[in-house]
Amino acid sequence: VLDIIKTGDDGSVEALNCSWTHPLFAFGSITGVLGICDAHTIRVRQKWTYIDEDDAQPIGITSLCWSRYKPIFFTATTKGSIVAWCGITGLTGKSSSGLLTEKTPLKIWWGHKAMILYLTLPPFCKSIDDNNNNNDKIEPFLCTASDDTTIRYFAIDISS
Repeated sequence: VLDIIKTGDDGSVEALNCSWTHPLFAFGSITGVLGICDAHTIRVRQKWTYIDEDDAQPIGITSLCWSRYKPIFFTATTKGSIVAWCGITGLTGKSSSGLLTEKTPLKIWWGHKAMILYLTLPPFCKSIDDNNNNNDKIEPFLCTASDDTTIRYFAIDISS
């Protein structure tokens, strides 16, 4: 063991994945805790809990995958949704002073009727150079497998 990161969470860590574009990795737990870690210092940079706006309860994370082209990661949840997050800090909401302070998703997709068990992105690059810091690209879709006995494809369009 080279090092240990304590997540500070009582729930099991269900998801872990490394960024393709930055020296970062992210994790997600069954109790909804998400974290972005620095791969050089092996330290947590940001940590937050994903809370359901309807019932104010944490939403469990079951799978996590980074875009190969942008510092964005996608999480699958126990409620059957897919969530896109800013991978640099996780922060997207602005305070009244204009500073980024809130852990707001970039986008949420719905479609499954049960917990999502696995999330993956397609390997559409022609070479390894196509993966590195290409600001004009993002994967066209993502795939999920769920307890509702379906595999679903979702188009990725962060702008809408």
